[in-house]
Amino acid sequence: MEYFSAEGVFWLPDGGDARAPGTLSFSADGVLLHTHSPLFPAAPPEPDEAVSYSPAPVETAIVHGRLHDDREVSLMQVSGVSLAGPFEPLHEERRAAFLLVNGLVSDDNFDTAFIEFDALLPWMHPRSMSESNDDGSYTLMGFPREALAEGRLPDGSDVAISIGVAGQIGGDSVHLDRWCAFEVQGAGRAMQRVLNEWVRPLHDLLIVVLGRGVRMTALHVQVPNADRRANQLLVHFPATQPPPTAAPTWAQLANYDAPTLLRSESTDLGTLISNWGAVHQRRSEIVTLLCAPFYAPFIYSEHRYASTFQSAEGLARALVSETTGMREKEPSAHRARVEAVSTALKDSGLADEIVGWATRVLQGQNEKPLSQLITELVSTSGDLGATVLDAYPDFPKHVAWARAGVAHPGLPRTAALRRYWLGELLLWVMRVLLLHEAGVDLTILTDAALKKPSLRRALAETRHGTESS
Repeated sequence: MEYFSAEGVFWLPDGGDARAPGTLSFSADGVLLHTHSPLFPAAPPEPDEAVSYSPAPVETAIVHGRLHDDREVSLMQVSGVSLAGPFEPLHEERRAAFLLVNGLVSDDNFDTAFIEFDALLPWMHPRSMSESNDDGSYTLMGFPREALAEGRLPDGSDVAISIGVAGQIGGDSVHLDRWCAFEVQGAGRAMQRVLNEWVRPLHDLLIVVLGRGVRMTALHVQVPNADRRANQLLVHFPATQPPPTAAPTWAQLANYDAPTLLRSESTDLGTLISNWGAVHQRRSEIVTLLCAPFYAPFIYSEHRYASTFQSAEGLARALVSETTGMREKEPSAHRARVEAVSTALKDSGLADEIVGWATRVLQGQNEKPLSQLITELVSTSGDLGATVLDAYPDFPKHVAWARAGVAHPGLPRTAALRRYWLGELLLWVMRVLLLHEAGVDLTILTDAALKKPSLRRALAETRHGTESS
């Protein structure tokens, strides 16, 4: 989604022949439309009629336009302030939630999406587009558009990871670029649902698999019944994601110390996509909290840790509730310890009011503490959890302490570097557990994680409390 600014003319779909010249721009500030005449022209006043005009907020579902290079555009969910009146010239500025380039739409309804990410092509690592010959020349291979994997999301939408080429071939030159995209097709839905139900789950899958920030580079959509080979509308919107950088290479993602947990060729991608869709739907808030720091890498380190810990706490509570339960003690054992404390308080001579208050508080406190929840969470991650707890038995306790210092600033705080390494270890555990829920063999995941020097360093830094970077 590259930034741009272009001149054109703009109008309302049902506004008759009225046209407003203006400038359309897409930048870090979002989609802005600056017109040099009103989109909502005021009706001329009657002769001798006293008329007053005042700014008024205006929201419009769709605005159409044509840029000077003849590209058609559609702006959706347009809002601003109308200053329409008998004044010339008049400039108005409006903001749009979405900008669609290369077509005019009449409704917020789309049944197909093509989603490209900077890391998807190198992660898929398709065969080369050319082969070298013995004489030093190269032979271009065939370039069929093909699906490398196919799956299905919980709502019944079909997903394929497809590759193809785009570019120009002429008598004296050849320029081709390979593309790789998730192609999703399902029942028609509004653009916001396209983002929430199609884009976000697939984006999060790449983040969890690769353990790094992933940038969406392009989103195309189609209206129902459109030709899948044409009429693709390029979508622009102000997405929160890492800033533009050079796309990662296959060598970087496959490096021995890269945080990548799965290589594309080592798993059934269709099954992974289908299973992940169900996990994402069931653990939506947990996955969102885990991936949030990768969407917004500029957040403060303590907020990054808080997001990771809240994700882990949420998964721990879910897993514990489904297995051993949230009670720390059986009801009879809990009543016995409450009675023991109450008796001791009475024997100490405290007033009955104080003893009664303490007893009421204690009666409701039979939930496992955070450190125990984290212990059970880490223990479910197979050899990874066993390695962490064997080398660092106090890991769950220190993780919980670090969270308390972030959530309650008045409490003692864990040093920033130590907190960072605690968060890194917790992130490895969470990624392994979520991918295991998506059907990936736990042994494959833990073996991959335990081979990573970066994980071993995180374990050493947290275990020894080293403050070196």
